[in-house]
Amino acid sequence: MHIGFVNFNTDEKKRVAKMMQTIKEQEAVEELGIGRVRDHFSNTLFPGTSTLQHHAKYFVVLPWIYYNAITGEKRFKNRQEVNRYIREQEILLTISLDEGNPGRTGITGKEKLAAAKTDYTQYVKYNPTYIYSSGMCKYGIVANTNIEKLILDLNRAHNDELTEENEQKINCSEFIATCGENYDLGPKKPLSLDLTKKESEFIKDKIMALEGDPMLKQLIIWQEKQDPKYEMTDYFEAGKFVVKHPQEKLYRHSVIFSKLIHILDWRYNYVYYNSFHAIDPNAGYEEKAKKCDKEYEDLRGKFIDTYDQERVGEMLAYIGTIDHNLTKFCRECYDAILKNTPDSKAQIDWLIKEREADVKTRKRSKIGNTAYKGKDRIAPQPIEYRWTTVKEIVTEIAKAQFKE
Repeated sequence: MHIGFVNFNTDEKKRVAKMMQTIKEQEAVEELGIGRVRDHFSNTLFPGTSTLQHHAKYFVVLPWIYYNAITGEKRFKNRQEVNRYIREQEILLTISLDEGNPGRTGITGKEKLAAAKTDYTQYVKYNPTYIYSSGMCKYGIVANTNIEKLILDLNRAHNDELTEENEQKINCSEFIATCGENYDLGPKKPLSLDLTKKESEFIKDKIMALEGDPMLKQLIIWQEKQDPKYEMTDYFEAGKFVVKHPQEKLYRHSVIFSKLIHILDWRYNYVYYNSFHAIDPNAGYEEKAKKCDKEYEDLRGKFIDTYDQERVGEMLAYIGTIDHNLTKFCRECYDAILKNTPDSKAQIDWLIKEREADVKTRKRSKIGNTAYKGKDRIAPQPIEYRWTTVKEIVTEIAKAQFKE
């Protein structure tokens, strides 16, 4: 895969970096099948988040749109009418956010505005409702993720005439929670992505009401105590925020797993390029394979020096409860990494080939597949478990608390 971009400004670089990170993580899932474990860590540490989310504002404006759809004068006949209404409201929201936040990234649907303004069906496939519905459901903002059916059913119930069987109108707030703010959407009606205190408190209260004690709660508490200009660092420095926290050990497991997979991703790239060198020795694959081998060796040394066998063993035992086959693969690779002999490296290469064959079926494997000959691999990065999203949302919630 070849991806390039023109470097215009810092915001554009950040946007592209987010996109590249998402692609890198998707490739890791495709080749080594780490999705179940990665998503387990992400969902447990940071419930309600996803890599497609960007701003907390959507958690307050979207339910307001839904509530107005239910309680307004319009009576929907079917889900198609609801779908059109929601898409058109989302387009107006995108226009307002675009006008109110010049230079800001993460505004869903911005790239499709020109076409969507005249034809709502040209709006983005992954629209705001699709992106944020699971989080809104997780936080108890909406009753379920089937938003269109929920709106249709509640709209009908709200508009039904009172009868002996239906002595009072349905309380829609039991199914759609709103923060109490009102919004005016559309052209010439700019809307800031920054949260008001009322919006911030609403989202914070919903997250803090989550069962258990996920790391997400602790980050919100910690960030609220900081100078509003303070920005949290990368995921692998986040451990200092959860010292003596119930999920501290889980976080440590997630870091060790990420670093181990990072090593194996580089080894995968080595095996990938080396397989094509065997087919075409003069095409330059040998040099690419050597670079990957060097990265593997460098990371291997840092990993062994940082994480002792006991901590790695605890991590492997933990992920064994989630994905037995992946754990077996990781354990065998780790044992070979410790030995670090030519034979053990060859063993890792064989394990990687077999793992990809199991994950993708042999016909779809990329290693040695001439259909992929000439296609470079992206430089692997450690898995960060939606950290970009989490940092942004936590920072936005905390920032509102410092407003006058």
